[in-house]
Amino acid sequence: MLDGSDAITFGIDTGYASPKLKISPSILLGLSKRWFTSEKRDAHFIVEASSWLGQSVSHEPCYDAYNRAYYCGNLSAWSDFTYESHPTNFYIKLWYEKAF
Repeated sequence: MLDGSDAITFGIDTGYASPKLKISPSILLGLSKRWFTSEKRDAHFIVEASSWLGQSVSHEPCYDAYNRAYYCGNLSAWSDFTYESHPTNFYIKLWYEKAF
């Protein structure tokens, strides 16, 4: 928390590696802001925006008995398979909390 209403969000993804899929490590950075709806401070709205930075993804094809390449995830032809090698993962979250 920066103060009672603002915070910085952070996280670490250590990545993943297998023979057919590699995902590099990445870092989550974000900000959040809280607004109380009453002086009793028993309810508030929070808005948060965050994004993963530095991630890259790579896939390798699987091969059938005839040496044809295909995407392992759903068995589609490798030539038809596309993916984002540097995905943009951004989100905005809005929520309301009320203490009873």
